[in-house]
Amino acid sequence: MTTTVITGTTNGIGLVTARELAKKGHRLIMLCRNKNAAQTLMRQINQETPNSNVTTIHCDLASLESVHTCVNKLKQEVDRIDLLINNAGLISPTEVLSEDGFELSIAVNHIGPFFLTRSLEKLLTRGQVINLASKAHHFCSAKELFVENNFQSSGPYKAFKAYARSKLANILFSFYFAKKHQGTIASHCLHPGSIATNIVPAHNEFFRGLNSVWKKIGPSPIKGARTTLHLALSPRESITSGLYWENCKPTKVSKVAQDRWLQENCWIESNRMTGLA
Repeated sequence: MTTTVITGTTNGIGLVTARELAKKGHRLIMLCRNKNAAQTLMRQINQETPNSNVTTIHCDLASLESVHTCVNKLKQEVDRIDLLINNAGLISPTEVLSEDGFELSIAVNHIGPFFLTRSLEKLLTRGQVINLASKAHHFCSAKELFVENNFQSSGPYKAFKAYARSKLANILFSFYFAKKHQGTIASHCLHPGSIATNIVPAHNEFFRGLNSVWKKIGPSPIKGARTTLHLALSPRESITSGLYWENCKPTKVSKVAQDRWLQENCWIESNRMTGLA
């Protein structure tokens, strides 16, 4: 049985992905911030899918302490992980800092998943990692990455720029991880599409309205999950590690994302921020 760990399954793309992988017989461990929603989904999937094996562990990616606690619980439950899907993500519409002092978009979208992935490396031997990135990375330049300043801009906060920076970091990390673990752990990243999900927290009336309208007119999470499921369900040997995917096929990234110096320095800076060697 394939043991799969996935973040952010209580809505959107993650919810669709979790349901489909459970149907395919994966042992599924969902890492979620919302404990009640995760427990409800776990019960629903186990009721819907005969012989499914779905459990959940609390994990707030905005907190390194929460991720560390989650990792310790995972290590008690499993001796190997075949597939890790870093699915959770958000766009913070206003400048908010995590409890560790990082801008919220970079904390949830990159630093938390980075810390989670690196902490599970020993369990992932011969496994795979799938990182949900975004085409938004094209809108972040090398200068705007600010790897010397916790991936944060010193100027006025711009929500989309912060999101684009975090998605570029996803890809830089995914590519470097693939090279570092060549022949052992496979690493993939992808653009799911501009999907109608809860990626923008509804902190005020404007964003609640934006979410509502986009869910009515935007592509569905079912479409958004297709590339993730393609990578997750394809034979491991049929998928080349270290590529960026869209619509179930490899596609080009920005020149900045291909920069090996930036990939290495993203790795170094992320290690520093998470306290890893």
